[in-house]
Amino acid sequence: PKSTIMPDILYWLGLIENQSHTLYLYSLGDLYLKQCVLEYPKSKVARKCYQSYYDSIIFGFTGSMGTNIPDDLKKDLDTLKNLIEK
Repeated sequence: PKSTIMPDILYWLGLIENQSHTLYLYSLGDLYLKQCVLEYPKSKVARKCYQSYYDSIIFGFTGSMGTNIPDDLKKDLDTLKNLIEK
């Protein structure tokens, strides 16, 4: 729904979903967080959405060999960061 609290809703849905499903590399929670940034880049919560999404990606692609984020996800993170920094 169109609402002024929609960015907050997406943020909290993303956090809750990511906390309850830690076994997936890319989850519904990540999609909520990404959508928060894409649709509401100027909202107060967009930076928190981006940071939570970024942290989730880093966690998902870090192992004993270090962090190995695929190039397409790196580009995605850069695009999202640019949206919130404009």
